[in-house]
Amino acid sequence: MQQLNCKTLRTLGVICTILALSACTGLNMRLGESGSPSGVNVTIIPLDRNVVTNEVAVTGKLTTGRPLTELDAKVTEYRIGAGDVLDIQIPNLVRSSAGVDAGEALGIGNREQGYTVASDGTVYVPFAGVLQAKGKTLRSFQAEVTAGLRQFLRTPQVIVSLREFRSQRALIAGHVPQPGYQYLTDVPVTVVGGLSAAGAAITAEQGSGVRLAVARNGNSARQSIEGDYTRVTLSRDGQQYQMDLADMLQRGDLSRDVPLRSGDVVYVPPIKRDYAFVLGQVRQQALMQITVDRTSLAEVLTAAGGLDQASANGERVYVIRGGLELPVVYQLNADRADAFLLADAFTVQPRDVIYVAEAGISRWNRFLRQLLPTVQTLLTGAIVADRVDSIQED
Repeated sequence: MQQLNCKTLRTLGVICTILALSACTGLNMRLGESGSPSGVNVTIIPLDRNVVTNEVAVTGKLTTGRPLTELDAKVTEYRIGAGDVLDIQIPNLVRSSAGVDAGEALGIGNREQGYTVASDGTVYVPFAGVLQAKGKTLRSFQAEVTAGLRQFLRTPQVIVSLREFRSQRALIAGHVPQPGYQYLTDVPVTVVGGLSAAGAAITAEQGSGVRLAVARNGNSARQSIEGDYTRVTLSRDGQQYQMDLADMLQRGDLSRDVPLRSGDVVYVPPIKRDYAFVLGQVRQQALMQITVDRTSLAEVLTAAGGLDQASANGERVYVIRGGLELPVVYQLNADRADAFLLADAFTVQPRDVIYVAEAGISRWNRFLRQLLPTVQTLLTGAIVADRVDSIQED
């Protein structure tokens, strides 16, 4: 091959030098440089133990309503209400020669449908008259019926029981499989018991809240709405009480599982999710669906497949937070020994952008891959031009 003339070589060298300098300029770009095209003054905060501690204090789990300790959790005896169906019986204490039971003779205890408490709280008992039953316990109402029958029986012995419980109920609402009214009986039903009857599956693992869904190739992995049992609300007498049932079960502290009372409303909210963005040198760039206040930076990076070891700059893992007005950027040095502990303690917030910067050598390699076809083209053109010049000189 004939040697290229000096002019051609100089031209080719100048072009390659300009391209190389352009690439080097790109390599020196750093997030947060002053004079950036957006004109935004970005504050970069190194992610360390102090930052993580402060973030946990600020972004910890939010609670709404009054603390559960203020709730009266005493078990109260069932009180008769309107709509309840009573069963009134008199044992066979007195039997005539004809074999007639005293209770049957008085017309008590032989009614298959029982005695329904009227809307005004009264119930008619034969020979005892109209008695007020609403608000009374079975024991106290039994004493009233006994007193009313003393004029007919010397020593009446009366047994009053509830055949059907209709007056007292609590509402189980929200994101449970079978929401609706839970009727209360003389056997106390707790919040967990009421939710279980509504088909809820409460597990201690829900307290960790690792709820990620990755959007890949434009298809979002949709998940059904689930109940968040860490933020259950109990409404009673105009007050709202916050209950973390997942934590309660995890600790095994059933003392906080309070009995339900008539008029209570138990609401299970949906697991609140939002999105964070994972970009840069990770194995799978993704739109992450996260559970608010429970997802750590380590979980998000792991769901994205981790850092791309071939191209990522482990010293420059950024969490970009806030809008254009006042953005804050946290920088994690993933090459440090305690990086995973810091990332696991740092909570990702909705709309955070997690960006893993590219290593300098990776940029240079990519630049070379883009440059080589151009250099090859220029070199081919220079060879052709040199040969044409040679022919013309001959």
